[in-house]
Amino acid sequence: MNRIDESYRFCREIARREGSNFYWGFRFLPHDERQALEALYAFARRTDDIVDDENSSEKDRAKKIELWREETISVFNGNISEEPILLALGDSVKKFEIPKEELLLLIDGCRDDLYMKRYSDIAATLSYCRKVAVTVGLSMLAIFRARGEDVRRAMESIGYAFQLTNILRDIPEDMRRDRIYLPLDLLNKFGVAESDLLNGTNINKITEVIKEVEKDARKYYKNAVPLYSKLPKDAARTMKVMSRVYEGILDKIVEQNYDVWKKRPRLSKAQKISIVVKTMLGW
Repeated sequence: MNRIDESYRFCREIARREGSNFYWGFRFLPHDERQALEALYAFARRTDDIVDDENSSEKDRAKKIELWREETISVFNGNISEEPILLALGDSVKKFEIPKEELLLLIDGCRDDLYMKRYSDIAATLSYCRKVAVTVGLSMLAIFRARGEDVRRAMESIGYAFQLTNILRDIPEDMRRDRIYLPLDLLNKFGVAESDLLNGTNINKITEVIKEVEKDARKYYKNAVPLYSKLPKDAARTMKVMSRVYEGILDKIVEQNYDVWKKRPRLSKAQKISIVVKTMLGW
């Protein structure tokens, strides 16, 4: 097994171990596309982990993310990396012409987590989503070899929908890192204090904020529907599974009466298998 094959296998293990909500959709894809998606996921995961590393100071994390960006650019310039994730990613970028600017924007978005702790309104929140989620979606389009403005807009909608779902699911976890992605103007409108988000108090007021963001997420899920008819069959199945899993998490939030503090919203393995089977059967 050569180094590139080993690097892809390394990325596959990361995707299998940590990317459960994404990995369920990967199995529909041809080998090369699946490998590229696993490399993309591992790259995004590592980038996020660098800025979330609680065992490092914020100053050290800032240095590490800058170094990661420099190493990524070096790979894009044709240099061989000793880092298996970047070795696999560089190979995928060449094979599928993944837009380098989107991958660098992803790094920049994760780096923002070190400095941007609050977002004034939904436009600011969506700007963050553009960097950390839409970038991944547009990179996936390159892997699927899908072109056109319509398909691009639909994939952008999926990115916004997924990240808004993440934001709602992860409110308690993000608060422990002193990060609030919910728009501050909504928090002020409904009288939600930061201590409420940290402790899960005044849940009725918080619910009103979550409902507002949920509306935006539902809109983006709806706007993404045209994507499935514009992708190759295998890619369409992949995106349907991923979207149904993520919107299923949003449904779980609603089922829990918007209380994400008592229990983290997630789908069971059986529910994910059901989504895969139904998608295979064309439902």
